[in-house]
Amino acid sequence: VYLIHWPDKNTSIDDTLDALERLRVQGKIISYGLSNFDSKSIESSVQNYNISAVELPFNLVEREKLEQVSNVLESSNVLSFSYGPLAQGLLTGKYTSDTKFDNSDRRHRLPHFSAQMWGRNKNLLDSLEILGEKYNKTISQVALRWVLDSGRVDSVIVGAKSCKQIEENYSALGWSLSKEDVSKLSMIQ
Repeated sequence: VYLIHWPDKNTSIDDTLDALERLRVQGKIISYGLSNFDSKSIESSVQNYNISAVELPFNLVEREKLEQVSNVLESSNVLSFSYGPLAQGLLTGKYTSDTKFDNSDRRHRLPHFSAQMWGRNKNLLDSLEILGEKYNKTISQVALRWVLDSGRVDSVIVGAKSCKQIEENYSALGWSLSKEDVSKLSMIQ
């Protein structure tokens, strides 16, 4: 799948998608899709092109972008990939309201790490911890499992910086949250 990773201000989306469609028809690529586009662009592109997949952030903190287009994707049989399922590490439980990121770390500018969001974050992390104990899983495994069990995505892209994180992420597979627990986590705003 060739994904247009970000909208290009200097090239129209139609020119780019026309080129990708020509490559698909010529058999040079199998499929193509969009990443990080707004809902209006995604809806228009899905209606007018052979979009195979859309990649957007989706996690317990950031759900809106994917939820805005999920009906369009589903009705058009377009796959949905989520990235950032652990909200740049927030949903691992290793950061607190006291954590400070310097200007070289992009988390210093992300809204979910702002001081105003820590009340909500605390409630969410406490709920993840309780469910982790219930399922004998870590906070991050429960957060990943929620993304998988949400019914909103076809595939989850997870980053890792160590073998331990790869193993922990892998352990989010092979079990499921109950529907009630998925719903409880979904209700936390």
